[in-house]
Amino acid sequence: NYSVQLGNYRIAEKFTAPPKRYTQATLIMDMTQVAKYVTDPQAKAALQAKDKDKKGENGSIGTPATRDSIIETLIKRGYIQDDGKHLVSTQYGRQFYDLLPDDIKKPDLTALWWTIQEDIKSGNAQISDMTNSVLASIRKHLQDDYSAVHVDHAADREEIGKCPLCGKPVYETKLSFACSGYKNGCKFAIWKENGFFKHFGKKVTKAAAKTLL
Repeated sequence: NYSVQLGNYRIAEKFTAPPKRYTQATLIMDMTQVAKYVTDPQAKAALQAKDKDKKGENGSIGTPATRDSIIETLIKRGYIQDDGKHLVSTQYGRQFYDLLPDDIKKPDLTALWWTIQEDIKSGNAQISDMTNSVLASIRKHLQDDYSAVHVDHAADREEIGKCPLCGKPVYETKLSFACSGYKNGCKFAIWKENGFFKHFGKKVTKAAAKTLL
């Protein structure tokens, strides 16, 4: 028989911390080692194999020349935004992500297509094999039901004020500050090139529109 003497102990309540938000630099860094997020062993091995002997690359997506432009495109299309310190997903971006099938979201598919491209280069596959793989991934989801999905394109837009005619939010567009109720027939808008202001060489600014509303 053995006897064990316990020392001092206490119960501590702690909280897990969420992952830190991406900056452009840390997102690019993660793009160089995306294989760590791949669940399929063969796909993971394929991504890592393509970066063998490449300094600073370990199962990456994109190239040093394209990663900046990939992020810029995500910002331009409204999927993420730069708040000055971090890259933050928009509500529109999160809705779009939730809409995508799991196999499209995962980098595993990138690994598969890279493998096919390498086989084409070595003469072990045809260009049609790549085309067929892409089409197959699309056809697989053609019958998916998205009828219940609502993507709010205005979710992250700044509200300038309330429409004085119907009470719906007014948003800035390229040429005006217009009511979001236009689909319901509301035609309220404050034009940036307003004739009165233009006479004095002025445009209606966002600040002015907010004051008017």
